[in-house]
Parts: sequence; structure tokens; C-alpha cells
Amino acid sequence: LMACNKRTCAISYKLSIPLHLRFGVGMGAHEVYWEDTEKRMVLNKDYSIKGVDVSVGAMYVLDRINVSVDFVSTQAKTFEIRLGIGGNF
Repeated sequence: LMACNKRTCAISYKLSIPLHLRFGVGMGAHEVYWEDTEKRMVLNKDYSIKGVDVSVGAMYVLDRINVSVDFVSTQAKTFEIRLGIGGNF
């Protein structure tokens, strides 16, 4: 089982009316947990990483709906693609 906890602040640049580019930097933690023989979850420190988090992506804004895709790296050791859907109020 893997759990990822990230804290990243990002800035957004509007390329056109519906399309925004995003760039973010923050602190991240990629924590890997394994289940032992007694059914307890144990943090695997050999595969867990904490440090600088960098995020680059794009967001498409359609009326009140946002769709985003981001490429995220922690300490340049893990790489993830994240998809998101959000709303504006």
C-alpha cells in the first residue's frame, strides 16, 4: 500500500481564455507502507522519500469546471502524473 502526502504552492499563467499553465514548488513526502505478517502497516524507510516537490502542469477551465494534468516529482526520485477535476464557485 502506498500513500503520498504533498504540500505544494503553485502559480498559474493564463495562455488563452480556457488554458492555464501551472508551476509549483513545495515540500513533499512519498511514504510507502507494507503490511507485516501480523496485519500491521509498517513504514518502509528504504522506499520512502521526503524533500523538495516540483510540479508542472496545465489546467483547462470550462465555465465552472476545471480539468488539470500535472507532472510531479519529489527529490527527482519519484515521478507521478496527476489528473484532477475541480469547480469554481
